Amino acid sequence: YGSVFAGKAVYKDIYNDVLHVATKPLGVFRGRPLFIAFDFGNTPACLIAQLTPQGQLRILRELQCERGGLKQFVSDAVKPMLAELFPGMPVTVGGDPAGRQKSQADDELSCFGMLENLGLPGTPAPTNDLLPRRQAVIDRLVRMTGDQPALIIDPSCKLLRRGFLGGYKFDRVQVSGEKRYRDEPAKNRFSHLHDCCQYLCLLVDAVRREQALVVPPAPQPTWA
Repeated sequence: YGSVFAGKAVYKDIYNDVLHVATKPLGVFRGRPLFIAFDFGNTPACLIAQLTPQGQLRILRELQCERGGLKQFVSDAVKPMLAELFPGMPVTVGGDPAGRQKSQADDELSCFGMLENLGLPGTPAPTNDLLPRRQAVIDRLVRMTGDQPALIIDPSCKLLRRGFLGGYKFDRVQVSGEKRYRDEPAKNRFSHLHDCCQYLCLLVDAVRREQALVVPPAPQPTWA
């Protein structure tokens, strides 16, 4: 699955297309919740994923709207996919912290407010800084869960995969001498789903930390 892109891939020498893409469609654990991570703006996008009992993050589907608003995207694409492929499964939703601003949706609602009205209430990611977002993805790319990678992608997620292969990149700065690149990834057709991927990893990590803090109830005494 070859791709050639100018610039420097954001996950150069970290992502492995053979290791991190499943050879066949990934199965679904019906008894476990889904995670949905959104990127908003003029090109709304989302990733649908699941965490296995062993801790592997499986990215099951990608969705991106080239032309259209968030309401149309969720109503016409996201919710029908959930109903068709993942009926009745609980979801945990997160996404771009900028989605708290009312101006991204309309004069009345923020993007997260609109998601809630559409039946998908969510939580903003804890940060929009690139360094922790990128690191959350790297932490999974370099880790194994048993004999499996800690992050694996369904083969249907072609745009996300092409982004990992170099479409999601740092543009080169046009200066003489040593090669230099911009500090922020280029905004292009691949960046929206990769923003989703970063928010997804942050969301999953936050949920797992919360679960680890839950203290199990003390055993109740029994009487003979």
